[in-house]
Amino acid sequence: MNISQLTNPENVIFMTTKEFVARFADKTGISDLEQEIETFRLKPGKEGKLLIGEKRTTFKIFMPKFLFKKRFPQDDCVWVSLGDSYPYYCLQDMEPWMDKRYSFFTNCRCEYFPCHKGIDEEAFNCLFCYCPLYPLKDQCGGKFRYIGSIKDCSGCTVPHRKQNYGYIIGRFAEIAEASKPD
Repeated sequence: MNISQLTNPENVIFMTTKEFVARFADKTGISDLEQEIETFRLKPGKEGKLLIGEKRTTFKIFMPKFLFKKRFPQDDCVWVSLGDSYPYYCLQDMEPWMDKRYSFFTNCRCEYFPCHKGIDEEAFNCLFCYCPLYPLKDQCGGKFRYIGSIKDCSGCTVPHRKQNYGYIIGRFAEIAEASKPD
């Protein structure tokens, strides 16, 4: 596990603990999964904690702020690693913007909707139509390529995923710094 995997929103699924438990408690055979996560949230171990299920499943819960020196948004949330072949899960229970109208809207009447493929149209966020992460160049965390000196973001869905609102606003200080004139 390295920090670049956790800071790349293409490798992360953001959800609440309740959503995660609903999805994984039965699959893993950990009947007290929600309690395990809450106990860890209140008293986290620096190395994280392995949870072993009855169905021969094991995964790790951890808080990145204890594992990495470099800080990043959501590094004080509980994270879940199901293994190297799976995305990471960031359990965001305390985010005040979740389920608020100011953090999400869909403009399905737009001539270009949907402008990026791969996102369910009901969960497509048009709030960041023009991506605020663009000035961060190759440090934006999205899936892009350069065509000559032009940054092509047509393959990126980061600003259009509802759950990435916190990721984007968490980077506004970097965006402001990158946007300063030389």
